[in-house]
Amino acid sequence: MKPPDLPSARKAHASPWSFVPCTEFLAGLLRDYASAFPSLIFKTLGASNAVVGFTYFLTLPLGFNVLWAPVVERWGTHRNNFLRSLLAVTIWSALLGGAFFLPMKGLMPLALMFLGAAFIISVINMAYLGYKVSALSNRELELFTGVGNAFYRMGALAGTTLMVYIVGILVDRTGNYRSAWGIVLFGGSLFMGGIWLYLRASLPWPTSDTGTTSKLTFAVYARSFTDFIRQPRGWFIALFLLLAPFSEGLLSGMKTPFYLDPPADGGLGMDLKALGVMAPVSTTIMILSGIVGGFIVRKFGLRRCLFPMTLLIVAPSIAIALLPVFQEYAMISFRFTPFGGAEVAVYPWVWAANFTEISGYGLGFAAYLTFTAFLIKTGGHNKATFAALVGALTLVGYTAGGGISGIIQEAVGYFWTFTLSVVVGLPAWLLIPFIPLREIIQRAEQADHEG
Repeated sequence: MKPPDLPSARKAHASPWSFVPCTEFLAGLLRDYASAFPSLIFKTLGASNAVVGFTYFLTLPLGFNVLWAPVVERWGTHRNNFLRSLLAVTIWSALLGGAFFLPMKGLMPLALMFLGAAFIISVINMAYLGYKVSALSNRELELFTGVGNAFYRMGALAGTTLMVYIVGILVDRTGNYRSAWGIVLFGGSLFMGGIWLYLRASLPWPTSDTGTTSKLTFAVYARSFTDFIRQPRGWFIALFLLLAPFSEGLLSGMKTPFYLDPPADGGLGMDLKALGVMAPVSTTIMILSGIVGGFIVRKFGLRRCLFPMTLLIVAPSIAIALLPVFQEYAMISFRFTPFGGAEVAVYPWVWAANFTEISGYGLGFAAYLTFTAFLIKTGGHNKATFAALVGALTLVGYTAGGGISGIIQEAVGYFWTFTLSVVVGLPAWLLIPFIPLREIIQRAEQADHEG
C-alpha cells in the first residue's frame, strides 16, 4: 500500500489544551524579554537613567508591526512563521547569554540585540494570533481566552519574578551582574528550545492556515488610518489613546531605577531579590483590580465609568511620587528567607505605594481597554487594522513616556519626574468630554447586531 503523503498525515485539529497554555506562557515570557529585561540589564550594568529610559524605544517594533505585517503574511503559513521565529529568538537568547562572557565595549551591541529581538517577537505575536484564529473554533476561542490570559500572566511572572530572583542570588554568590545575566539568559534559551521541540511536534495543521492568501497591503492600512482619523473627532480619540498610557510610561520608566539606585543618588538601594519577591504580588493585584474594573464597567456602563476611572490611571501615582519625599521611611525594611536560602528584604512602605498605584492603574485601564474594544468594533471591515492602529497608538504613548523619563529624571530628580507623570496624565482625562462616546457605543452595538 502506498504510504500517505505528508500533508494528509498531518493532523488538522488537536485539543487546545495541548498547545494554548504552552504558547500563551511563552508569549508572556517573551514580553519580559522585550520590555522588562532591557531596562533591568542596562541599569544593573551601570547605565545612566537617560540610557535606561532609552531602552523603552527598543520595544517600538512591537507596536509598529503593522508596517511589515503584509510582508510577513506572505512568508508562509502562520504555523511555520511562528516556529521559525521562535527558533530564531531561542538562538538569540543563547547568543545574548554567551555575549555576557565576552569582552564588550559599551552597551550599543546589547541595544542592537534587543532591538532585533523585538522585531522577532513582533513576528511571533502576529504569527501566533493568526494561527490561533485558524486553529481554534469560535467556541474554543471564547473558552480559552481566560485560560490563555492566565498562562500569559504566569509566563510574564516567570520572567519578572523567578528569572530576576535567580539573577539576584547569582550576584550574591559571584558579585558579577554580567555572568549572572549570562547564565540566566542562556538557561532561558534552553527552556525555549524545549518548548520549540514540543510545539513543533504537537501544533496541528489547520486547513484554513494556507499562507500567502492574505489581502492585507500597505494601502489597506493607509486607508484604515485615514478612516480612523476622519471619524468624528478622530484627533481627540487619537490624542486620548496616546496620552493616557504616556503618563504611566513616564512613571514606569523610572520606578525600577528609583528602587535600585543607592540612597546617595536619590534611590532606595533595593536589590533584584527584593524586586523579585514584590513582582508576583504586584501582578496579582494588577489582575484582580483589572477584573474588578471590568465588573464595574459592565455594571454601570462605559459612558458612566470612562471619565472617573481614567482618573484612577493617573491619581494613585501620587503614592509613588511621595516615596522620594519620605525616603527615610521608604527605606525601612525587614528581612526573611523565602526559598533558595537567600535572605530577602521587604520594604512595607514601598509595597504599599506600589500596590496603590498598580490597583488604581488596573481599575482605570479596564475602562480604557473597554473603550478601545468598542472603538475597534466601529471599524467595520477594517477591524483588524483598527485593532493594530489602536495597539500602536497605545504602545507609542507608553514607549514615548518611558523613553524620555530618564532624561527628565536626570534633569529634575525622581520626585518631580513622578509628579510630572501625574500632571501630564490630566490632559487625557480632560479630553474625554470631547470624545463622541455615545456615538462610538451605538456604532459598536450596531456592529454586534449586524455580526
